[in-house]
Amino acid sequence: MSAGGTAVPPARQPTWLVAQVLELTGAASAFGDAWRSGVELAVQDINAGGGLLGRLIEVITFDAQSSPAGAHTAMTKALDGEAVAVLGPVLSGPARGAAVVPRGARAWLTGAGAADLTGPAHPGVFRTRPSDAAMMARLAGWLKQGGAAHRLAIYAAASEPYRERADALVRAARAAGLEVVADIAATPDLAGDITRLLHASPDTLALLLPAEASGHAIRLARQNAPALALIGEARLLSPRALDIAGPAAQGVRAHVLMAESEGAPEVQAFQTRYAQRNKEAPDELALAGYLAMAAVRAAITQTGSADARAIAEALPHITLQGGMLWDAAGESLRPSWIVEQHGGRAVPLTTLGV
Repeated sequence: MSAGGTAVPPARQPTWLVAQVLELTGAASAFGDAWRSGVELAVQDINAGGGLLGRLIEVITFDAQSSPAGAHTAMTKALDGEAVAVLGPVLSGPARGAAVVPRGARAWLTGAGAADLTGPAHPGVFRTRPSDAAMMARLAGWLKQGGAAHRLAIYAAASEPYRERADALVRAARAAGLEVVADIAATPDLAGDITRLLHASPDTLALLLPAEASGHAIRLARQNAPALALIGEARLLSPRALDIAGPAAQGVRAHVLMAESEGAPEVQAFQTRYAQRNKEAPDELALAGYLAMAAVRAAITQTGSADARAIAEALPHITLQGGMLWDAAGESLRPSWIVEQHGGRAVPLTTLGV
């Protein structure tokens, strides 16, 4: 109470402020929502344990609106405060819009796949998943060796991030000595697209599509070319895709950043806690968001400092997932897996990137 008897509100407890710039509205909102759910779980874990060094984590999120212009505005607002680090965006277009805003000494952890967002020209920028170029180089190398592919066809959605990854796969496949016999952007005529692809006589078809389109593409490809090898990314074996594809999904392969019964113990623990909290399995973007916040937590704990520069300088040396999370240039060193759908499970076949 004050001398005059007026109640005085208690002093607000200091917090660690972390800013997010995410695609919360627009065409890419599902990507931003997935990342945010992973960050929320990490913050819940930290704050339930009493926070860090006597302070709780506070996250403030700004909408990138799924566009470079929206991300530029959101990043400007995010950097107005006292955030010790910035997380997001998830896609490369918005990330490039955010990248032109000067960050000062603050670290930036992004889920975007464009290779030009990290490196010597971008100190303090860290990628929570390997770049599209790195992921597709791993995939192409495996297709040439373990996948026994020779004639590759690629079918990708025209939107980000699918088209960018298709372009990266074309380059990586040719560099690996594969013949790219078709590269088609998806149209509303899915059946016609598949027919055109099969006319090129591929032995392997890479599907880079949203979940629903993936399921339909699997069914059509199996109906018309039962022996054709099918491979893609995590969405190819997502619950929605598998529900649509049904038995046709048996034997389909995917290149993923999170495999059942594989990876570091902390990732396995994340998967369990996420499923308990959200009543569904996490996807790769949820894990990327979780790892971004876990890295910030580790840097704060290591430095014991609220200084954004000190936290940014500590991040390159953070160890998560049983090893270094990224190299000196901010490129992610996370492993990946080739998995195959078999008996209702995505069974890991091999580990890449280690």
